[in-house]
Amino acid sequence: MTWIERDMAKPAPGGKRLQRRPAATTRPGAGARAGLSGMLLVSVPIWGLAPALALAAMLLIDVALPSREPSSILGAALALAGLGAARLLLHGLRRRLARQTADALLRPPGTPETDDACRALTTLGGDLADALVQPLVAVVALALLDWPLALVATFGVALVFGALLLQYRGEALRWRQLAPFAADRDVRWRLAAANQARLGGLGLDATWRAHCHQATLDHDRVQRKLEPARHRARDALRALAVLLLAANAGTAAYLVALDRAELGGFAAALLLSGSALAPLLIVSRQVPELLAGRAALLARRATVAPVDPLPLALPAPSQSLSIEHVTLMHPGAAQPLLSQLDIGLVSGDVLAIAGTAGSGKSLLLRLLTGTIRPTAGTIRIDGAALEDVARDDLARHIGYMSQLPLLMPGTVLQNIGRFDPLADPRAVIGAARSAGVHEAILRLPQGYETELDLASGALNPSFMQRLALARASYGDPFVLLLDAPGAWQDRAGLNAIARCIVQHRARGGIVVFTGVEPALLETANLLLVLEAGRSIEFGPKNEVRERMAARHAATKVSQKPRTPAATAQDSE
Repeated sequence: MTWIERDMAKPAPGGKRLQRRPAATTRPGAGARAGLSGMLLVSVPIWGLAPALALAAMLLIDVALPSREPSSILGAALALAGLGAARLLLHGLRRRLARQTADALLRPPGTPETDDACRALTTLGGDLADALVQPLVAVVALALLDWPLALVATFGVALVFGALLLQYRGEALRWRQLAPFAADRDVRWRLAAANQARLGGLGLDATWRAHCHQATLDHDRVQRKLEPARHRARDALRALAVLLLAANAGTAAYLVALDRAELGGFAAALLLSGSALAPLLIVSRQVPELLAGRAALLARRATVAPVDPLPLALPAPSQSLSIEHVTLMHPGAAQPLLSQLDIGLVSGDVLAIAGTAGSGKSLLLRLLTGTIRPTAGTIRIDGAALEDVARDDLARHIGYMSQLPLLMPGTVLQNIGRFDPLADPRAVIGAARSAGVHEAILRLPQGYETELDLASGALNPSFMQRLALARASYGDPFVLLLDAPGAWQDRAGLNAIARCIVQHRARGGIVVFTGVEPALLETANLLLVLEAGRSIEFGPKNEVRERMAARHAATKVSQKPRTPAATAQDSE
């Protein structure tokens, strides 16, 4: 959603605002505590069912089968099956409770970072507890069968647990190697999502999107390079678990051969050994999910809806820019934001737009970029309606500088060249010279290859604005749109921008800017005065000035207090 769409979603000025009663909510802490308590209550019988299953197997093999009583065999088999089914049902209930607990802990739900974290907590919430408790329960039960079984199981669980910690450490190291690429990818996509409409107006939509895709490809390349090590660690831990399970089976078979255990004890030993190792193997398989859930809380992945290409390819314009009966309405508002604008510009025209704050100056420039569509009317460039022209094609012919200079992470060269990998350095330097910022760039530590430090706020606003002007001028667009170009400039900066406007006009281009700084106003041949979204004056600059001066004088005369004598004479 663009800023104008968000503004349009607000209530109309002076309109009634619906007072909504806040929905009843529960405290996240209370919901999380209830969920954790429920998970603990469900986990205790799950841990106890493993020895119960082993005991049921012993009864079936050592008691029911030798008795050859169908009822005894059926009863023992049903008991074994019932215990297994109960364990599965309890696992499903615990998973549901884990999901509810994650939702309570990680509000608001439905965002990308909480979705990944909830998925990790839901999957691992019970499995992590099983990995810590279930091996201890199994070892105690094996000790009740015979101490060699408990000794082998303890040794095996210790080895697998150590291997699991090594796997986690290696996986965390791989995540740290991947983190810079993931952060770079996420930052670029977030910027694209937050400034989608502005990037289109600045002509950066396609090139910045390609830059984001390149960051994604770099991330995926590093991830594929690290993937084999991940699989080797996981396979090694599985092989170790199988060997230890075989060692415990061999120990149980040896005890059976010495008549220290029955076949039922052999089966119980296998079940308990498996229940001790299974949670560790499950956690091993889900280590990447655990790290992904942790990383999801630190960084938000942004996605941008694809922009459908428009069918019309625009030849390089060179003649006109026209605004025909353009109106822009705020939904539900009684008054339009812009009303019935009719403006025609031809090659070589420079239009200055004047007006008070909120009169619609910046909004009109946004309409001219094609990123906002008018409610009624049409904007044409060389006769082609802007909405019928492909976005990337239009961006090459309309350069736009926003009121607040929007620069992106990257080098000076990349920013001026709109992150086009095929940007011509000579064209970049030419745009910088046109904006009067070339010498300032050469004074930077690495010149045009200097990385812009946007986070620290150390860049001079005047320098940033002229970089944005150079970007708008890159490629010699036919139309140059400048929103408040003198807002951050001193006299030298205003003179540099004025020279840029004059040069663009001399090349046959069209310039539209907002503001009435004298140095810039002298470059204009046309003047548009807006008031509450309406055009109150438009025409040659000097004629508009004369009409505005006459209107101002008439207003002063009408507001001048009348003398008592004049009032008495009028009454006679």
